[in-house]
Amino acid sequence: MGLRGEFEDMDDFLDDARKARGSFGSVKWRKKKPPIIDTVMSMKRKPIALFRHSLPMNVSYEKEGVQESHVYSERGGCWEEPEVIEEQNFRYREKDREVQSGSREVGERKNPPLVCPQCMFFEWVRQQVLAGKLGAGFGQMTAKMKKGNQVVEETIDVNFSFVEPLFHFSADDDDDDTIIHAGGFANLFKEKQLGDENKILLRSKKIQLTDAWRENGQTQKNYLFCICDYDDPSKGLQKAIEAGQLGEAVIKVIAAERESLGAEKGNPFKNPYVIRWKHLPNAVFPEVKYEALKMAEKEIGDDVRQVIAGEPPDVTDELLYLNAEEWFTRMEEHCLLKGKDAPPWGEFLKGAKAPGPTARSDSAKAPAPRESEKGGEKPRGRGEQKPAPKDPKNPLGLDAASDETVACECPVSKGSDEQCGGYMRASDDTCPVCGAVYDLKSNPVSIKTLPWDKNKEKVAPAAPRGRSAAGGTSGSAKKPEPKPADDGDDDAIPFARCEFGSSERWTK
Repeated sequence: MGLRGEFEDMDDFLDDARKARGSFGSVKWRKKKPPIIDTVMSMKRKPIALFRHSLPMNVSYEKEGVQESHVYSERGGCWEEPEVIEEQNFRYREKDREVQSGSREVGERKNPPLVCPQCMFFEWVRQQVLAGKLGAGFGQMTAKMKKGNQVVEETIDVNFSFVEPLFHFSADDDDDDTIIHAGGFANLFKEKQLGDENKILLRSKKIQLTDAWRENGQTQKNYLFCICDYDDPSKGLQKAIEAGQLGEAVIKVIAAERESLGAEKGNPFKNPYVIRWKHLPNAVFPEVKYEALKMAEKEIGDDVRQVIAGEPPDVTDELLYLNAEEWFTRMEEHCLLKGKDAPPWGEFLKGAKAPGPTARSDSAKAPAPRESEKGGEKPRGRGEQKPAPKDPKNPLGLDAASDETVACECPVSKGSDEQCGGYMRASDDTCPVCGAVYDLKSNPVSIKTLPWDKNKEKVAPAAPRGRSAAGGTSGSAKKPEPKPADDGDDDAIPFARCEFGSSERWTK
């Protein structure tokens, strides 16, 4: 593989039929009515399998001059090998020969984690919950039970460790505190696997099974696609991190096309075709939430073909690994298990070393150079001169498909209807092409200094969505306001995408 998780070829992708769940990404197509999007995949970026953990965090940012704080989640790549992650639910059962011989215990993973601290912590929590070692442990409670046509009170045996609070996060501007329970974190709140006693226990603590998936601390697998919206190619190539079920549906479509047309003609990376994604939130069968199908009658026009043949967006943030130091600091601070009940943090971190880059700040300071068609561009030193730009409308070499890139809407001359169109960053106030200066503090589309003004301000950097569609940001130091989180469901990953960095809003 090239990038970790990126499929080498079409056969490699089609062979990836393992189950995963999750749903979020920069393409907000599930909000559509109906929730459908026609996609064409990038010809230069194959799908990528993502294996990541979600870690809650407190985030502060400025909104309209007022500081706000919320609980968000940061994603970090799992350190384990994909083969270990894929088998994270494979456990020994009573009938297994190893259990009967006494060499293994019931519930023990057949392929246990070896290096990832979050995976090892997850296993520790799971064992503690099942053994009833947290909180009050095993005990009794009085509950109302239905016996025939009557409701009677009975005393039932329960494991209180299931509902023991494990983490507590709070933020000034959140309506409620974020509580993660031990059973939820250990992915034990699965309705099909819960007995009646535990369901009653959860109801008594007002824990909704429909929302319990949000607490899951297990590794989540998704597919990262780089796609063009067939109906709006002006947005360029966009990243879309999708549910495993949708990824599998896409695999089935491509496999059918290759069987029907042949390996080459059915390959969408060599002979592009439109694949429709469908979200089915109200499906009759709850396990079927996504579908995909080929739209044979939709032809690929020049506008779409130009987009999918272009350079794909950077995926550095999506491929970052879990940062062990940050993980330990955050988890220990917010974990409610203290003293003798505290987790053995040192055991999870012993000899731990990430297999790749972990810090988003490091990647922002020194982004990996993009590879050209001839094998990659050599990074420039501080004193080396930047090569001359090829596009006069894009002297800064910005990514045209990025949401942080806008187009200057200043007239090219007095009274002209033609706009400059120079690429600039949404956070910058000056067009690098014509020199127009925007008043970002009052209105991002208000030009306070025209290019032909005598006292024109000096040009600074700044980009193709259009300045008026970019929204207001009053400087690069100010973080953009996070967008509303996607609606969650039991097939989605615990947190919905937010727009700054890799941080994401906790969805209540």
